[in-house]
Amino acid sequence: MDISSYFRKIAVKTAIVWVFLGLRLLLDGNMSGLAWNEVDVLPVAKQFADPSWIASDWYLNIETNYRYLFQIIFGPAIVHFGFLATSIIGRLVCYALVAYGIVLLGEKLGLNLTYLLLATVIITYQGSFQGAIAGEWFVGGLEAKAVAYGLILIAIPLMLNRSYILMTLLLGLATSFHVLVGGCASLTTLGWFCIRPQERLGKLRQNLWLLLGIYLASGAFAIYTALEQLLTPSPSGNISPSFIYVFLRLPHHLNPFAWHPLLWLKFSVYLLLWALCIISLHKKADNQGPNLEDYARFELVEFTLIALSPFVGGLIVALFDRQGEWLQYYPFRFGDIMLPLTTCLLIACNLQSKFSLQNHKFRFWLAALLGCILFTQTGIFAQRTIACQDFPTQQQDVNPQWKLMSNWIRTHTPEDSLIISHPWKLANFTWMTERATIVKLKMFPQAPQSIVEYYERLNNLSAGALDNIYFGDEELDQRKTVKAISTGFSHLTTAQVKRLMNKYQSDYFLTDESPNLDLPIVHTQTPYVLYGLPND
Repeated sequence: MDISSYFRKIAVKTAIVWVFLGLRLLLDGNMSGLAWNEVDVLPVAKQFADPSWIASDWYLNIETNYRYLFQIIFGPAIVHFGFLATSIIGRLVCYALVAYGIVLLGEKLGLNLTYLLLATVIITYQGSFQGAIAGEWFVGGLEAKAVAYGLILIAIPLMLNRSYILMTLLLGLATSFHVLVGGCASLTTLGWFCIRPQERLGKLRQNLWLLLGIYLASGAFAIYTALEQLLTPSPSGNISPSFIYVFLRLPHHLNPFAWHPLLWLKFSVYLLLWALCIISLHKKADNQGPNLEDYARFELVEFTLIALSPFVGGLIVALFDRQGEWLQYYPFRFGDIMLPLTTCLLIACNLQSKFSLQNHKFRFWLAALLGCILFTQTGIFAQRTIACQDFPTQQQDVNPQWKLMSNWIRTHTPEDSLIISHPWKLANFTWMTERATIVKLKMFPQAPQSIVEYYERLNNLSAGALDNIYFGDEELDQRKTVKAISTGFSHLTTAQVKRLMNKYQSDYFLTDESPNLDLPIVHTQTPYVLYGLPND
């Protein structure tokens, strides 16, 4: 096969995988706070590009150097094209990267298109549950880590193909987009080299400085962020930022003791299937002798094993890290993705070995399965496309009443208004109303001092509910936290609301409870009530 035919084949396969990803994920909860993080990330990117937009909002004005490259690229796009259009365009770019990486990986592993699609569907059609246990995902919404994972998926087959210069460039760019995701992938790659340095580095051992220079240059946007995070002292106080980070806000990612038993079962199944695939691969190699494709599969297994090393270390650290000082660095993140990804690919490899496509009956049923999936997703995609005409809708967790209320707030209140709103509900408040608010549970800062203020704001808006939990004797539980915050906010008295309005210099108070405050009602759109400052 000549070079032009090879690239045409790769392009066609990439386009097909891209279509499968797009039909499933492109219009799945754009700007929704339910599955992805666009409701958090994209407003910050817009404010970065246009500082005059909601200039008085506390969260939007927090320094976000760790997403600098992402904001440079997508911030201006949001200003010019809007949130929905940028979400769609950005997702298409991310899906193209992921599709290309999966196709290159499939080529290296010897997977034909049918089985490659089967593996892709298994892992990506789970929506935001693509990780093994720790809630990680690599393809879905538009954010910095989605771009980083796309670059990493291209870098892995380049690594297996010994194209180290381009691989290093992509890993550096991935680190610039997301320092933790790109950094974990880079360290895993370094560990992969260390297993067989003479065999894997070859002549490049004399040019390691070249690879280091390429990585530092392409990863330059992450260097300042990493140094700032490591060198910034933790603020003094009764509660540490790392504790808030790990145990209050992100236990579903970072605290193994908070993971549901069903997730542990899922993780165990992945481990079992992964082990069975490896055993089958070894048997095949022993019986028939290993070929180049088998060798690439073994190397991918080694890469995944190294990626799981921090995962195992995190489980051990969790036994004694009571303040989250080590767990805050996401030891489970990269392994949580690599285990399911490698397992699905190896399952496809084993199925392909056992059931040749020359078997017409099996080929028919496999094609029928993929055809049904394609037909179903096309219908769902068509419905979502029609719904986009009324954006935002239920896909964005927006009901008609909230849409009317947010429109009224945007058109009838001053642009510099600061409105106290529910700290857990209405995660879309900022971009829907284009007005500042106090704090949202979903919008979580990263700098230590900002994390402490985030906690204090949540605690103030819930009448001290967080203090009652985290300085009490109750067991830590995120669902209990959400319930306590909601209950505390819903039971605020008129005197407490007045104190909050004075403290934060707010002119309005928004609630979805029945009118029971002794304050002037500015506007009502049942069940939402907007109160104003008292006349006295």
